[in-house]
Amino acid sequence: MRIGIVSHLYPCKHEPISGIYVKEELESISGYVDLVVIAPLPNQHWFGEIHKFVESYGYYVFRPFVVAFPRWFMQPYYPASMAYTLKRHSNLFDGCSLIHVHTAFPDGVAAVNTFAKRFPVIVTVHGSDINYFAMKPGLSNAITGSLNRASHIICVSKALEQKIKKLGVSTKTSVIPNGIDTKIFSGGSKENACRKLGLNMSRKRILYAGNFVPVKGVEYCIKALPKILKEYPDIELILLGAKPGTKDKIRYLHVINKAGVGDSVYIHDRVPKEQLPQWFHASDIVVMPSLHEGFGLVAAEALACGRPVVATRSGGPEDIIEDGLGLLVPPRDSSALGDAVIRVLSGKNISGPDKLSDSARRRFSYDGIAQQIVKVYNNTISKSN
Repeated sequence: MRIGIVSHLYPCKHEPISGIYVKEELESISGYVDLVVIAPLPNQHWFGEIHKFVESYGYYVFRPFVVAFPRWFMQPYYPASMAYTLKRHSNLFDGCSLIHVHTAFPDGVAAVNTFAKRFPVIVTVHGSDINYFAMKPGLSNAITGSLNRASHIICVSKALEQKIKKLGVSTKTSVIPNGIDTKIFSGGSKENACRKLGLNMSRKRILYAGNFVPVKGVEYCIKALPKILKEYPDIELILLGAKPGTKDKIRYLHVINKAGVGDSVYIHDRVPKEQLPQWFHASDIVVMPSLHEGFGLVAAEALACGRPVVATRSGGPEDIIEDGLGLLVPPRDSSALGDAVIRVLSGKNISGPDKLSDSARRRFSYDGIAQQIVKVYNNTISKSN
């Protein structure tokens, strides 16, 4: 079986972590089917890239140029631009049984318009494509219309599945979460991790790991800290994921100063994925205060490393944080976030590291996710014949 993949979310020189979860998912799927990938590369990242290559897992990747329209008043033209690119290179999908597209916008709209008459098209919705773009009046009809013309939709969380149904999408859906690399994300000792990172082993530590963008709710971690410090005066909050330079750091310095917690908050640049488990291991709890979250990959990775999670009821985390794995709180509520962190740190009704890790590995391993997706491929192909 040969499957065509369309995804502008794919790592490149300028954005090495963009779409890394798509790439890693494809690596697992390539063990079951043959893949050919068209990963359109927008104009701002075009120069200096390798545009044709075979990944180490054996599938072919082509990165054609596409004119991106990031401004709000031009965004409706982005799918048409991508569709033009896909049509020019559609011969790469000769012999494919179906097309699997990542994100409803712009990829889903473009691929359905280009390929739906020729192939079954499966669209995976990831979060911002529905929570953000599909909420825009100028984009909503195109997105819901293309999803209704798709053969199947994969949602990375139940919340996304419910949301697209509320938008009027009637295409059959499956809920299949994003996967994690359980070879990298696994249990480990706090003592060893602290020694490698140069951190104080005896100090309790809260970790936020992610992008420094408003939708991630970073400021609510900071605002929750004064309440937590009353119970744990020596605790520290590490904000991990700032882009190199000062822009991301400056963004939250005024929040830190206003909360009066400057001695207890440390901002650290983003690190390669391979180093992330050390930061989980060196921490006692991981927080995810997102306003909206399609899935919540960091929560699954933290659990796999044996660390409990406090997250917001923002979409995806509700599928990840089961009883004994942490707590869920409302978004934008720093007081509730602080209370939850204190409760989890007490250890009451929280499973041990091994059970946390086992839960994540059982539900989110890449190989298990790949098998679920391949099953959708087979069912979709059989129904189209």
